[in-house]
Amino acid sequence: MKVEDGYIKFNCVWNKADFDFPEHLFEKLNFWRDQLFQNHLIGSYADGIGFGNISTRLSAGNFVITGTATGSKTRLTKNDFSLVTDYDLSKNTVKCTGKTRASAESMSHAAIYEKNSEIMAVIHVHHLSLWEKLKDNLPTTRYDVEYGTPEMALEVHSLFDRTNVRQTRIFVMGGHKEGIVSFGKDLDDAGEVILTYFRQI
Repeated sequence: MKVEDGYIKFNCVWNKADFDFPEHLFEKLNFWRDQLFQNHLIGSYADGIGFGNISTRLSAGNFVITGTATGSKTRLTKNDFSLVTDYDLSKNTVKCTGKTRASAESMSHAAIYEKNSEIMAVIHVHHLSLWEKLKDNLPTTRYDVEYGTPEMALEVHSLFDRTNVRQTRIFVMGGHKEGIVSFGKDLDDAGEVILTYFRQI
């Protein structure tokens, strides 16, 4: 695992080609990405490093996710999304198609989708105050597990097995300061979970 320019370099088998997905899903992804961007839950830091991502499942094993390094963009086009077509959690490997590579957090999204076929959307945001309020009060991954690693994917699986995360639909990434993840039956469900807690701070 290497870090370069602030981004974790996972194993990405990238097919740099166009792909298409339903217009209503694109519009819904952008609707929620806009809401999160405007509330600074997705964006970029002063050094230009982006944070946060959003995905929706298309079918078993396939999901569309915001591409790497898109956090600073005000508005996304279809070229800013990537289609994950296959992955191997143990090898931290993702296969994707699109004009941009899939986010390094794709493994965590994949781990969540694996645990429940009814989950259709995953959102990963950053917010320090919310992270500090929610950590250890909601399901929280171990503090010694870093994001973008196979260990984090396995830790996500563990949360589903040992906590009430299926009910909360949100968890804190203990080893990823500011990182919070929600999920739901659709993008509206996952987005409302995040914003409900956000409005309380």
